[in-house]
Amino acid sequence: MKVFLIEDEKLIRMFIVEYFNKQGAQVIEACNGYEGLDYMDDSIDIVLLDIMMSGIDGYEVCQLIREKSDAPIIFISALSEDDNKLKGYALGADDFISKPFTPSLLYAK
Repeated sequence: MKVFLIEDEKLIRMFIVEYFNKQGAQVIEACNGYEGLDYMDDSIDIVLLDIMMSGIDGYEVCQLIREKSDAPIIFISALSEDDNKLKGYALGADDFISKPFTPSLLYAK
């Protein structure tokens, strides 16, 4: 499985990458939305996407990815209110997980 992680917090990226690698997944990392859009391609099986990032936020990244790809998108965010989740779903997200989370729960999703 090829996982694309777009997250600006380095410690969260390291935490997810370590767990997913132990599960046999290949993780590609991007530290912001612009980098994420540059790396996105058809080989990606799933996108894990933060919402609050500098420059271009996860909502806009989700919308732009959805224009080119059917890969599932899971938002990972501290914004856990229903309005934030509904906006993500309206833009094409498939699921939402609130920070803080356990990597095993994220992997299960």
